[in-house]
Amino acid sequence: MTSYPAMLAPGDKAVYFTAARDFYSGQGAIVDAGVFLGGTTKCLVEGLRGNKNFEFRESEKPITAFDAFKVYSEPYQKYAAKCGEQLEIGDSFRPLFDRLLGADQKWVDVREGDILQEQWRPDDFIEIAELDICKGVDLTKRAADLFFPHLRPYKSIVIHQDYVFPRQPQIAVMMEALSPFFVKIAEAASSAVFLCTKNISSQDMEKALADAFAPDNAISHMRSARAKAMSAGCYFILTLGAVRLLAESGDIRGAGNILDSLQSEASDWSLDITPLHKKYFAETADYIRLIEDAD
Repeated sequence: MTSYPAMLAPGDKAVYFTAARDFYSGQGAIVDAGVFLGGTTKCLVEGLRGNKNFEFRESEKPITAFDAFKVYSEPYQKYAAKCGEQLEIGDSFRPLFDRLLGADQKWVDVREGDILQEQWRPDDFIEIAELDICKGVDLTKRAADLFFPHLRPYKSIVIHQDYVFPRQPQIAVMMEALSPFFVKIAEAASSAVFLCTKNISSQDMEKALADAFAPDNAISHMRSARAKAMSAGCYFILTLGAVRLLAESGDIRGAGNILDSLQSEASDWSLDITPLHKKYFAETADYIRLIEDAD
């Protein structure tokens, strides 16, 4: 599992493994949305193997995996090349996924295609929803609308792969807007885990998210999310996400002031500023300058 090729940190892998081993009861389904080469899928499978309360039946594949299996950008190509495949933009990486996952595909119902066109089985409740498809507001809202009505209070968790990632602040914005229905219970690497605490319908989400992404509301939700950070590292990353939202709203000065303040705060924390933190900080500063120059 640790050597399986994936855009995942060890902490992320541990989240998926632990969720499948210790949380999953076998009563519902596991959604693995955005699988790429199967890194999350492999972690979930290994967790299920160690789950003493779950008996595997091949006819009842516990994991449903969703992906378009298309190479969209250079990072996809780089990971494919590490696995011996030279792929071009637009190529399918499904054959590589199949080869890497191998016999473990018996655990998985693979859904290949556009997630915007997918439907969930109406009678199946979801115990674990792993979401790595929330790239932008539209896909984030679609993932919620597709899966969240099938969650059950205190029996379902959502794992957001890009929650602790400054380029996808809309995930934290959405989960704050839906805070009456969820509570965050864990963070690790770029992932965050939310426990469903209340039934949520499509109508509930439509109402909660109607204005959630409007600039002022989004910034307010982001500040709330930042206040709930479970670690200095998460606080740092969510602050960068808030800075992006401020810059996009036109408040360049406010964004710059927060960025300066964050740099001063970080030097006083016990937080070990890693090269990745520094990279994200520099990217955010460049993003502010790009917006400022465009104006």
